[in-house]
Amino acid sequence: MRRLRPDTALRAVLMDDAEVFSLVGDRIFRGVAEQREGKPYGVFFRLKTISHQELGGASGLKECEIQINWYCMDFDTLDQLADAAERVLDGFMGTVNLDGKALDIQSCYLADESDGDVELPDASSLPIYCIQQVYRPAYKAA
Repeated sequence: MRRLRPDTALRAVLMDDAEVFSLVGDRIFRGVAEQREGKPYGVFFRLKTISHQELGGASGLKECEIQINWYCMDFDTLDQLADAAERVLDGFMGTVNLDGKALDIQSCYLADESDGDVELPDASSLPIYCIQQVYRPAYKAA
């Protein structure tokens, strides 16, 4: 049986929040977004994973870093979205169930936030702003 990935679990937590969903719908993508996708949207990916070890071997506890890049043509909306995501994920603890798989997130916090590169994707001189957030969940298979 396949396991629930921590990045997929955090996406599910975000999709379950009414404010986040009202801003992005289901437009939170793994790795890359479609070029014609509506704004705002998010792109997430895992940066690294650390396995915790004890004297007897692996403890089963892992930590990872998940970066979410939020994009929007209106910076105020983008700022609202980043704040909503932080409200949901910073301090999150609980078991996430999705498609018959579960993951026990024991802690999650916002490790870093910064402005990403401003893009001009269609040469229209209308910028797409970016806020990058890095979250660090600690988790075990449920």
